[in-house]
Amino acid sequence: MTARNKPPAHRIYNRSGSPLLLHLPVQAGATQAIKKGEICKLRDPSDLSTYPIIPATTDDTGFVPLIANEEQKATDAARVMQFILPTTDVAFEFALNTATAVKMGDKIAIHDSQTVKVASSNAVGAAVAAPLADSTWQSVSACFVVFGLARAEAVKYFPFAGSAVAGAVDGLADMDDVGSISYTDTAILVADGDSYEEVTLSGAITMTNAGVVTLAAVSKTKNIPLTEFLKDNLVTELGTAGDATNLGLVAGTHGSASPTLQGSDVGGSSGSETARLLLSVPDDYTSGDLTLRFHAGMLTTVSDTTATLDVQAYESDGEAGVGDDLCETDAVSINSLTLADKDFTIDGDGLAAGDILDVEITVAVQDSGNAGVMIPVIGAAKLLYTGKP
Repeated sequence: MTARNKPPAHRIYNRSGSPLLLHLPVQAGATQAIKKGEICKLRDPSDLSTYPIIPATTDDTGFVPLIANEEQKATDAARVMQFILPTTDVAFEFALNTATAVKMGDKIAIHDSQTVKVASSNAVGAAVAAPLADSTWQSVSACFVVFGLARAEAVKYFPFAGSAVAGAVDGLADMDDVGSISYTDTAILVADGDSYEEVTLSGAITMTNAGVVTLAAVSKTKNIPLTEFLKDNLVTELGTAGDATNLGLVAGTHGSASPTLQGSDVGGSSGSETARLLLSVPDDYTSGDLTLRFHAGMLTTVSDTTATLDVQAYESDGEAGVGDDLCETDAVSINSLTLADKDFTIDGDGLAAGDILDVEITVAVQDSGNAGVMIPVIGAAKLLYTGKP
């Protein structure tokens, strides 16, 4: 092959972004012309007193490789010239002596000063990729080489070096341990400890054929401490028991009973009590309706008529005003001694993360028989929404 000038370094993977450069003496061009990008060697690595650089020859091995970083023309005088000392973080593109199939980690030997070949002996480096247009290893005319790199190291340090990443499957180390590969659309290879297996992404993660990864929104739950509920003026804390107007916050005995919101004993009569809350739409909220969930019921005795829980929720406009009631669920029964989740849908149309909701809950009981102590109770409050993963 006729020697020609070409850019020597193809990919540089070190942090500095620069190859290791050496300045070494060369003979006059009339004696030894050298092309840019040509593979050269030290004539005698132990003796730098004479002109040491000559182009590599067929099956050269056991030498210190150098890549010419400039041209020594036939008309140039003897001088000091710049070379690249190949390291394992720089990949070079070289023509193959003959078109052949190349796999990641294949042993590469010198064919002449500007071409290389796939060979089982006299290897000077390893292939890290080949410039293919599709996803299969085919017969190619060039490959990317890292000098001094063994096959396993090529796979370890250069898994994505070059344009044919998908085609590198057949060149993975320990291919006997690679599972079945069917090139499923958007699938990926995952190491499971002793082999690589083709896995299709699922759940909240999706990926396009272009490699664009998307994390889907997920269902989330935010617990609302009952201590955040206040009297209707939003200034005064709830009392320790219902007072016929406001629900009470019953602390319970630490270590044996958890806090609850409770109303008054309304046996044989009727009444309603409220509590109010300013609730911020979570920062990771994305879109869709929200749900306010209350775990509620009755203590001791149920009403012989009705016991209900109702919710109103308004979005603050930041200017001392509000819009329409966003709660889309009517009052629900809590007339049971077995506490249960009661859900209220909050219209999410127009809501965004950080918006403030002014929420008021109302417990209403009607009873005529007065069969015993009859107290409405809320044991927990939660906000359910769709948010970022």
